[in-house]
Amino acid sequence: MVSDSPKKLSTTALAKLLQMDSKQLFELLVERKWMVREKQADGSNVNKLTTKGEFEGGEYLESKKFGTYIVWPSSLNEHSLFRQVEVKLLSVASLAKSHQLSTQRLHGILQEMGWLDKDVQGWQLTSLGRQAGGIEKQDGKTGKSYVLWPSQVQDQAHFKNTLNALLGKDLSDQSDQYPCVDGHVASSKALMLVDNWLYSAGLVHAVGRELAVDNGLRCDFYLPQGRVYLEYWGFEKTPAYLKQKMAKKEAYQQNKLNVIELQAQDLDKLDEVLPKRLLQFGIQVY
Repeated sequence: MVSDSPKKLSTTALAKLLQMDSKQLFELLVERKWMVREKQADGSNVNKLTTKGEFEGGEYLESKKFGTYIVWPSSLNEHSLFRQVEVKLLSVASLAKSHQLSTQRLHGILQEMGWLDKDVQGWQLTSLGRQAGGIEKQDGKTGKSYVLWPSQVQDQAHFKNTLNALLGKDLSDQSDQYPCVDGHVASSKALMLVDNWLYSAGLVHAVGRELAVDNGLRCDFYLPQGRVYLEYWGFEKTPAYLKQKMAKKEAYQQNKLNVIELQAQDLDKLDEVLPKRLLQFGIQVY
């Protein structure tokens, strides 16, 4: 029996200590009969300790905020059960966080890479995803499938190269041509990042499309879905650039065209900014 420890951890906190995905730990504890899932009258599932779980130090804790939940002694990180778990599996959320991406965007990237498919049953592995080491699981509460990945997947060339290309890592800011993942060529790193975001979000977009007015002006991006123009106003301050910027702003306003305007400070949070602004024009990304 594991000796009592003054420090008690929730199952999620224990997973973090063990460097495991929390879903993986919950499933392992149920599989090894430390816990069971009991269905409630309202259809929800609640985790309950078994005699084995109590023997290993599990207890119930009451909280005004979280209700009743299970806690474990922190000394369990030395338990032989967890030393036997050689491969640390990560959820897409964990992978996304480590690369400063949203979970939704990384799902889209993995889908573009050919590793995942999505249907009404959830996210499912493709044959390429299985070759990459993905393991498909089913959520005990919703019944939907999801995928866990070995931490080593981040070292695979296709994964690293795709993220580096999409995020513009290791690129110089001095070039006048930036190849985008979808084959477009951008004139700045900022425009490349926006183009790559649109592509990984699965949005059809044109580059340098003429505005739908007779003035010869061209936008940075045009999305046929929703007839939305997208402009990135960079730091360039030349008279010619400022003149064109003001002309385009006037054209958008006078003709009541749908337009999204991005600034330099938006580049580091495209996952947060663009879905909200696109939704205003009826385009749902995630």
